[in-house]
Amino acid sequence: MSAKGETLLSLLVAALLVSFVMVGLISLLSMNSTQGGFLWARMDTLNAVNYALMIMGQRVRSARNIGELYGVVPTAQGPVVQPLPPGPQQHPEAVDPSQMPNASIEDGSVTLVANYFPAAGDPLYGPQGSVTVSSWPWLGVIGRPYTLSSTCLILQVPAFDSKGFPQALPAAYPGAPPLCALDTYVYCVVSDPDTVSHSGEYQLQMAYFPAPTGLTNVPSGITAGTVTTVVSGIVGPKDSSGNLSLFQYIEKNQNTASSTVTPLDLQNYAGIVVNLEVINKDGRGRSSVLPIRSEMYMRNNVAATTVGSPPKT
Repeated sequence: MSAKGETLLSLLVAALLVSFVMVGLISLLSMNSTQGGFLWARMDTLNAVNYALMIMGQRVRSARNIGELYGVVPTAQGPVVQPLPPGPQQHPEAVDPSQMPNASIEDGSVTLVANYFPAAGDPLYGPQGSVTVSSWPWLGVIGRPYTLSSTCLILQVPAFDSKGFPQALPAAYPGAPPLCALDTYVYCVVSDPDTVSHSGEYQLQMAYFPAPTGLTNVPSGITAGTVTTVVSGIVGPKDSSGNLSLFQYIEKNQNTASSTVTPLDLQNYAGIVVNLEVINKDGRGRSSVLPIRSEMYMRNNVAATTVGSPPKT
């Protein structure tokens, strides 16, 4: 009987030890599953944001300019106030915009990029433009255009045909060169419409304003002003006043990046810096903030000069 009792006691002790081991293993598996879910959610968020920034970077690299190229309404015969060399200018205020011919804007002799879209001189979407927009997103209208800022980015990309040749609009007046056909992309930060589940969060959206059909590779069914949500869950960064500040603009001559846009320096902007703080949530509702930064530079801008050549002054 004594041997049988010892055997039973040994079995009970062994079962208890096995139970403790199983509880530990289950806890480890549960912890590993939780951590794995958190990391997978983090990876999904990073991949989604990085993909959106990659597409934006492709447009920046292909962009003709940051802002609106045709910023004023030039006259047909008005000469330039003073001869200006090609390339970026240090003092664009020396030019009288009211006496600037379209030819000078197009051939790069001067650059009259506006910090808002649509500008008065836009041949498509301006007040006298040929394209009708049925609905301007974000409550925008021609009298209240979109303005470059730390939360609004305007890019214009040349439209190419299937063989890679740039497309052109009709000349503004007889004898003038044809104007470049440009697709316009406007990125704007808006509050997340779901104020309950996503309180305090923002979305980065993009509106597309293509060149006329036949001059652009616009997908079928896409109309001017079509909006796409690019990134959701944005919570920062914010400036000292508590306002979102996503975009910084790189001025090539001064070698600086600032979220404050200087209209007279637009022709010398060579790229942008995008700063994002995106909230990440896993399946269990745990959240963390992911900081993401990307620098993007144009290679087809109106201020481009030969590699190795200093900008003309």
